[in-house]
Amino acid sequence: MPPDDLDTGSLCACDDVVSSAAIEVSGFLGAGGRLQVDQGVVVTGDLTVSGPLGLNSGGAVTVGGDLRCAGALTSDGPVVVQGDAFIAGEIRVPRLEVGGMLTVLHDAPVTGELEAGGVDQQEANADAFDIGPPCSCPQPVPAPGENADVRPAIPGPEPLTVRLPGPWPAELYIEGAITADLTLAPLDIDPAPAVNARLIVGGGLDAAPPVVDPSMPPASRILVHVAGGEVLSLDTPAPGDQPSPYRYDLIAAEAELVVGGPVTVEGAWQVRRVAAAGAIRVVGPAP
Repeated sequence: MPPDDLDTGSLCACDDVVSSAAIEVSGFLGAGGRLQVDQGVVVTGDLTVSGPLGLNSGGAVTVGGDLRCAGALTSDGPVVVQGDAFIAGEIRVPRLEVGGMLTVLHDAPVTGELEAGGVDQQEANADAFDIGPPCSCPQPVPAPGENADVRPAIPGPEPLTVRLPGPWPAELYIEGAITADLTLAPLDIDPAPAVNARLIVGGGLDAAPPVVDPSMPPASRILVHVAGGEVLSLDTPAPGDQPSPYRYDLIAAEAELVVGGPVTVEGAWQVRRVAAAGAIRVVGPAP
């Protein structure tokens, strides 16, 4: 599903999500392949893992909604699911606590304590285990709109600030690649109106994902949609605990998000794959 259909504070990958650190998501977390997290997972909403290798965590797993796992569930820490859980493989955990119904594969090995509102055993071909992709992949890049500001490319290596017009549906369309580190800022107006704009990159992003200037006014919404590109690198240190009052969504369904250090991202992000060496925290905008 595109970010418009994802709760804010969500992260969805068309393929694997692999992290040597922890992942904390305030909305939905989805992996079209496996989910491998060495230091635990906290998801406020639903968690969907639709790859046959399932979910493997080196720490505790906490899910505020439903858990859907198309393979084995293994964890070195306890797993707590507030909603229902559907697990189409072996269960190997110290403890699994499910507030709703636990649906498991008939005769699948189970290691660890189980507590659930009810347990239902199903065959492998049951509809309960028909766990489809968590995201709509790929996400085609739209053609520029009638009033789009079309530019050929944004070359680097010098950083650049781009001022986004408003109101919606303002659109900045880059036909080529972006090779400069971009900062997205509102129009130089005092006070600046809320910005609702799309940045569409037709030629790939050979730089870090654009960042948003602190002067972005409340209630703004930014969508960055990137075609092509192999890697998006993200090494920005995590900011404070308070999220910003705007929403930032990113679609880069053909790119791998590589995280080198602890980061906080906002809005709803969709990528092809996630490979993280630092903790990832995905949050929604402040109320």
